[in-house]
Amino acid sequence: MCRNGAMELSHAAHEALWAVVDNDPADAPASSTRRGGQWHCPADGTRMNESRGQVCCPACGRYLPHSLLYQLIEFHTHRTVHSAEETHDSG
Repeated sequence: MCRNGAMELSHAAHEALWAVVDNDPADAPASSTRRGGQWHCPADGTRMNESRGQVCCPACGRYLPHSLLYQLIEFHTHRTVHSAEETHDSG
């Protein structure tokens, strides 16, 4: 479960996230697809960067495969998470 986004995961997405965590980082294939959003590494919680169409962790080098990103974007409703600054500014 993604606590910040109050999002439950399907079994397939859960398994895919664990596969990212359980395996050593691999070279991420380049892609022209821009995902957007804020992503966090399932292995260490670091905020991930998007570069060359891949969502990669700057700390450990892992990336989220396209098939996993598709599942998370299309099939897992995620509550909008506001930063502490946004919450403070609006209140």
